[in-house]
Amino acid sequence: MSTQTNRQTTKKIAGHKVTLTKGINYIATRPFCRRGLTVFPVTICQNDTTNTAPVEWRIDGLTLAEANAFCVAFNSKRCSFYGRTW
Repeated sequence: MSTQTNRQTTKKIAGHKVTLTKGINYIATRPFCRRGLTVFPVTICQNDTTNTAPVEWRIDGLTLAEANAFCVAFNSKRCSFYGRTW
């Protein structure tokens, strides 16, 4: 499923509608596991080498399994540091 408005495109990833700018490389990440953490936010940022890109999209309240599944689906690989071009 994909809809487009100007350069913004919406796609459904792991059951969540994500709207981002077409043609830009993004990466989805979650925080590392630590004792006591039960929910994991997932953020999507532009994938640049400076690691200073602002958060473009965020979803809160996911379990570890849900956050992992979203990151795998978005980044297109089990352990990807390359993200995807939207």
